[in-house]
Amino acid sequence: MTASVTVTDLANAYYESWQNGMATFDEPRLRQILATDMVYEGPIAGRRVGLDPFIHGLTAFVRSMNTFHLVHHVTGGSDSAALYDCQIGPSAGTLRFAEFIHVDNDRIQSIRLVFDPAEFRRLTT
Repeated sequence: MTASVTVTDLANAYYESWQNGMATFDEPRLRQILATDMVYEGPIAGRRVGLDPFIHGLTAFVRSMNTFHLVHHVTGGSDSAALYDCQIGPSAGTLRFAEFIHVDNDRIQSIRLVFDPAEFRRLTT
C-alpha cells in the first residue's frame, strides 16, 4: 500500500474482498489491507488480536451469508463506519450490522462489529 491509500479505499477493499460470498472471497487481498496485529471486537467472539483468527472467523461468517447490502458508509479522519444488512443462514433471514474500522499506517488496525448475537444464532442454526 502507498501513503496515498485512504480510509475509504481500505474500507471499500475490505468489503469488496468478501461481500459476494465464498465464490469471490479474497483472502490474499485481506492480508494486504489488514494489520497482522489487528484487533477485532464483536458480540460473539469478544476481543481478538491477530489477523489469522479474524480471517478464520470472517470465513465462517461468509460461508453462512447469502447476500450483503450496504445501507450507509461514512469515513472521517482515520475511521470508517458502515451499516449493512446480510441475509444469513438457511432461512436467509436479514440481520443488520454496524461496523467501525480504524486505520493507521495504511492498514486496517481494528474492527468493531455490533449486531444482535441472539438473532444471529437463531438465523444460523
